[in-house]
Amino acid sequence: MKKFKKRWTGIFLALACLLSLLTAVPVQAAELSENVAAQLQNEVQMFLMPGGVGDFFNLPEESYDQIRESGGFYEVAVDAWRDVRDETGDVVSLGETSVELQEDTGMVQCTTPVEFERYSGEVVMSFTSDNYYPSNFVINVEYPLAKSLEDAGINTVTGLIIVFVILFFLCGVIYLIRYVNPEYRGKQKDAGQKPSASPNAVPKSPVREAPGAVPAPAASVPVPADDIELAIVLATAIAAAEEEQPSGDGYVVRSVRKVRNKNWKRV
Repeated sequence: MKKFKKRWTGIFLALACLLSLLTAVPVQAAELSENVAAQLQNEVQMFLMPGGVGDFFNLPEESYDQIRESGGFYEVAVDAWRDVRDETGDVVSLGETSVELQEDTGMVQCTTPVEFERYSGEVVMSFTSDNYYPSNFVINVEYPLAKSLEDAGINTVTGLIIVFVILFFLCGVIYLIRYVNPEYRGKQKDAGQKPSASPNAVPKSPVREAPGAVPAPAASVPVPADDIELAIVLATAIAAAEEEQPSGDGYVVRSVRKVRNKNWKRV
């Protein structure tokens, strides 16, 4: 019975927790009061205004080094200004600072329009919402279309040059592999050597052919039966003539002509 009560008590508590989570209203970020917004606006203007208390944009180089050593926000601010001051030039005027509470991050963002010598832009300073301590510093420069296209063209050309340099380098490496690979060098040596005659090969003796002699047909070419019989008859006739009237030079067959009469059968 006690186990049954404990089980139902645990189920009831779990359901109660689930209902409380479903019906809970999310806590929204605290609203920024007008006094705090005005105070932050005044501090940003004093920090950035040329000739003001801070005069951040017109400090000596040694002062920037000392400020940067503090780290955190001051290091970020000095690096951001050094990155853009060569292109933008000095600050000419400041606009009115707008203060806004970022509900997603819980940070207070102060945006100040800035007019530089060459371009326009804005400075964004972020503060924590609990103690309003500066945490980030960003300078956004509004470059004209011609400047943006110029930078895009330079980046494109630089990328293409880098790609082709790497391709040529890879082609050179692939070309040099043939001199490093021993298998390729062995093939080159084998290709450079001329084939030599075998020592066991029997040299062919030159054959003097009589002028007008008919070359013997190749062994692979089939010879008709009539030509074979004709060759036998001719060889027999020549042998018989040699026995009757022998000569040192011998007989030479210069031409073979077929006759129509049947006298040749008497041979």
